[in-house]
Amino acid sequence: MNDFTKLPTVVYTIKGTNLNKGRARTWIEKPVGELAVFGFSADMRVDIEFLADRIVVTANPDGKRKPTIRNGKMILDICYPDAQRAAMFNGAARLTVWGEPGRLIITA
Repeated sequence: MNDFTKLPTVVYTIKGTNLNKGRARTWIEKPVGELAVFGFSADMRVDIEFLADRIVVTANPDGKRKPTIRNGKMILDICYPDAQRAAMFNGAARLTVWGEPGRLIITA
């Protein structure tokens, strides 16, 4: 029997990606309170992992990145090569951000 309480929850959708100086950019921008349910806080650090078909943002006290907090929103700007964007998201106009404890997952 499946335990559906362990399945990720859709947080929201975001615009696919933009290009800046030949690099793809994806933004996560959401009120900190809405991300707290997944274990994210205003002063935390994160790691970003690029997989074949998704980007995974993991809460990690020793993480390499720290999101910006502006006007009560957590903003994380994720840059990566444009060729990687095509392989991961296949030109999708909108991406889905999934949340689970300690992780946000971005998929097409």
